[in-house]
This record gives sequence, C-alpha cells and structure tokens, in this order.
Amino acid sequence: MSLHEDLKEYFSECKIEYFSVIDLSDCKVTKPYLLGRTGIASGSVIVFLAPYFVGGVGNISSYAFARDYHIFMKHVGEGIAELIKKHHPTAMCAAFADH
Repeated sequence: MSLHEDLKEYFSECKIEYFSVIDLSDCKVTKPYLLGRTGIASGSVIVFLAPYFVGGVGNISSYAFARDYHIFMKHVGEGIAELIKKHHPTAMCAAFADH
C-alpha cells in the first residue's frame, strides 16, 4: 500500500474526510521559529480539515466535544508520523496545530 493510500485509510478511521499533501515551499510559514526548531527546511506538508459537528448542543466541533482538541490533534499527528516513517524511515516529521 502506498503512503497516500495509508493516509487515506488512517484519516478515514479518524473521521477526517479531506486532506492534501503540498510542498512546504508553497506554504506561508507565519511562525518560522517553530519550524526552525524542528530542523526541517524543505519537504512536504500534510494538511487536513478536522470534522465539525453541526447540531445537537450548539455548534461544537466533534473533536472538541469529548476532550481537548489538542489531544486529538496530537494523536492524529503521531499517527501520521508513524505512517511516514513506515514508508520513509529516515524522514523528519513535526506536527503543529493552531500554528
């Protein structure tokens, strides 16, 4: 299975429907000091849309309903890093939320 297929399956398990892989050079890095701390200067970025629950009690994001969404994002980021390492063992990975 390819990395893209593994990502698609993983995101589906996380109930994340939309994701894309783009080149870091195509991104506007608004907090370069955070990226600088990782030692990563080039490569790819995986972006995704976290699902929102519309209905029920107010308009509360489904990932924020039961627990702090930072925990959810950390979990998703760790899973993505595992998949990347499976396909590219020497790759450097970093995950960011709200940055």
